[in-house]
Amino acid sequence: MAVAAAAEERRVQVQEDSGDSEVENEAKEDFPPQKKPVWLDEEDEDEEMVNMMNDRLQKDMMKNTAESKLSKDELQKRLKEEFHHAMGGVPAWAETNRWKTSSDDESEEDEDDLLQRTGNFLSTSATPPKGILKMKNCQHANTERPTTARVSSVQYHPRAQVVMVTGLDDAKSLFQVDGKTNPKIQSICLEMFPIFKACFSANGEEVLATSTHSKVLYVYDMLALKANSCASRKRTWVDHSVRTG
Repeated sequence: MAVAAAAEERRVQVQEDSGDSEVENEAKEDFPPQKKPVWLDEEDEDEEMVNMMNDRLQKDMMKNTAESKLSKDELQKRLKEEFHHAMGGVPAWAETNRWKTSSDDESEEDEDDLLQRTGNFLSTSATPPKGILKMKNCQHANTERPTTARVSSVQYHPRAQVVMVTGLDDAKSLFQVDGKTNPKIQSICLEMFPIFKACFSANGEEVLATSTHSKVLYVYDMLALKANSCASRKRTWVDHSVRTG
């Protein structure tokens, strides 16, 4: 009897294992077979290299002669390093997590203040305190790259100690403001485009520029070091679309 019971138990176990294998086979059949490429191009597998010697701005970013060619990923990393160096590191406004946390905390504090008291929450304007206004002469902001024609726009960066100076000599220059030497960060020239108005974008990563001799709006990406032109049908819209503070 014991032998028969053991044989019956083994038969049931074999049937269960067989059923499980059938379920696994059916599950494998549900997945479509992976398609293999018709051919492999070895050139596609090689990372595309950028010749740094072909572009003057890219050439200035080379640390040594061995960097005459960089991959696209390395070039993008170098552009970000140059941008962060020019802007004084990663600014606080770019740290989204930190800003979100502090913003939430301030919002909760404001709500608590509103619920705890009543009265007038609007403060009245006041005149500046009386006294002596101290002034001193500092180095010109554009000493390292003065304009050869009339200066048309001067504006400070909204997030960094950087000032932009443009002129009718087609040039746009950025300077690090330190009150002493004001070193130049970068300078570009827009061919046949005497700049009439220029200003930073809201996020501080682009410069918008217009000209009296063209109906084109230039948008210069300071991170990618590229200037893109946007055509406009109406001259009045181009002239008044960019305002300096």
